[in-house]
Amino acid sequence: MIVLRTLAVLVGLLVAGVAFMPMRFVMDVSGARKAGLTTGDISGTIWKAQLSDVAWRGTDLGDFNVAMKPAGLSRNLLRMHFSSTGMVRYGGVSLSGGALAFDSMQGRAPLSLLVRGAPSSGTLTYANGSLTLTQSGCTQAAGQVNVDGLGAYGVPPLQGLASCENGELVLSLAPTEGGPGGRIAIGLSQERSGTVTASAEDPRLSAALSMMGVPAQ
Repeated sequence: MIVLRTLAVLVGLLVAGVAFMPMRFVMDVSGARKAGLTTGDISGTIWKAQLSDVAWRGTDLGDFNVAMKPAGLSRNLLRMHFSSTGMVRYGGVSLSGGALAFDSMQGRAPLSLLVRGAPSSGTLTYANGSLTLTQSGCTQAAGQVNVDGLGAYGVPPLQGLASCENGELVLSLAPTEGGPGGRIAIGLSQERSGTVTASAEDPRLSAALSMMGVPAQ
């Protein structure tokens, strides 16, 4: 009985230690920095925390509220659910080694975040999004994507899917009214981060991308 009680106390202390582990420490040992994720202030514990000024390779992602279960630390894996004030309103993220994997994402962002020459009216919305990033770029992506606000260029609302090809995030888009569309490829590797190329069968989209300064593939 004494041994069992002692073990119970030790297990209780271990669980309490994990439960009150500072999120700052968890972020430091999780590989988040290696994956290109940076933050401002971090407050809270492994259970619930707040991260301010979150960014990925200089791209502002906003302030995050995160929550996780200690089981998410198993097998060198950090798994969190989050909501944020930035372009990714909510979703899940896993950190393992140098990989940063988002899933169940939903959000809205200015199109100019991806295409610098896009007008301020251009918006990108996405749902059920997933994206895995490593130093070599994008290794997996999925989800529904919508682009709107390009009426000044004569381009109707667009819809499509996200995918990864050769380390690039690819948005395959077509007008919601039907007809040919095009694709936009965004480089996400350290060497090509932020580079954008495109191809379009729709002459309206092709002309709009050219005016935005996007080179053809």
